[in-house]
Amino acid sequence: MEVIIKKLDVVAAVIKENDRYFVAKRPDSSHLGGKWEFPGGKIEDGETHQEAIKREMMEEFCVEIDPTNLIGDILHQYPDKLIHLFFYNARISNGEITPTEHPQICWADTDKLLDIGLAEGDFVFTKNFLA
Repeated sequence: MEVIIKKLDVVAAVIKENDRYFVAKRPDSSHLGGKWEFPGGKIEDGETHQEAIKREMMEEFCVEIDPTNLIGDILHQYPDKLIHLFFYNARISNGEITPTEHPQICWADTDKLLDIGLAEGDFVFTKNFLA
């Protein structure tokens, strides 16, 4: 029997202010519930990476952002899916962070990021590109 693994392309915003990064805790009821992540989400059909990350940040945090350069990308295999994560430098251009889905948010330096309980793909990114 052939096992079909779903592959998802996901974008994430790496927002840094005063040597700390913005991260959010995933809802307990979601995939990877209770883990921390750089905010973002799935790229919809026909969207560019920049369009997807802007849409996700507006939907989930009520802010407009300006994504700039790609910092790095990670292929991470979870038991049920393969995720290709693309991490972009970004800055908030309009609005105040107001979470609509995430139960907690925080600003963390790289040491705290490595201890906070990041989702596995975000942890690998942090260790390889930020630490």
